[in-house]
Amino acid sequence: MYPLSVVVPVLNEEHYLERLLRNLSAQKGVLLDIIVADAGSKDKSREIAQKYGARVVEGGKPPVGRNNGVPFAKYREILFLDADVDFHENFVCRCLDDMKKKRLVVATVLTNPESDRMIDRVLFDLWNFWVWTTQKIYPHACGCCIFSHADIHKKIGGFDPNLTLGEDSNYALKASNVCRFGVLDKEINMSVRRLDTEGRAGMLKKMILCGL
Repeated sequence: MYPLSVVVPVLNEEHYLERLLRNLSAQKGVLLDIIVADAGSKDKSREIAQKYGARVVEGGKPPVGRNNGVPFAKYREILFLDADVDFHENFVCRCLDDMKKKRLVVATVLTNPESDRMIDRVLFDLWNFWVWTTQKIYPHACGCCIFSHADIHKKIGGFDPNLTLGEDSNYALKASNVCRFGVLDKEINMSVRRLDTEGRAGMLKKMILCGL
């Protein structure tokens, strides 16, 4: 049984948060401590979090929310998740098994779009290819799913709140300088709402800028 604290930054996430917390409660082989860092939601996000026994702390923008959640973690092993992800009941345990086998301290996973559109599949495949091939020379990560450790988080100064783009990849890069980092060959399902709101071309531009 792996003890693990999970930190989820939210802002008006009632449409996704319940699914995430339901999935977390169904995870096998893990003892979870869930912290929801709320940035002032006006919907039922806080109520949903409390319904599933999660502790609610003050959040902010995603890097701020993630950083704010860590001091409240009961366990040293930390999992940062976004609210709009989905995964099977063995996902977390299998990731932790792989990390133990590969002796990784910080790790991320590959992403799979919750979409039937070919362009979305292509964009996600491009990102996954980039993350996988650069992991040993210039690490990148998606903030939707990062496994870390409280001591490493503190040592590298957490997520940089001053970055408006790529704070998750910056976190992976900093962590790789002080511990063993890797990309797991596991996929987490992720909504494409950012593609819908920001446009496919806009997100492709951000991916390129983040990579650079």
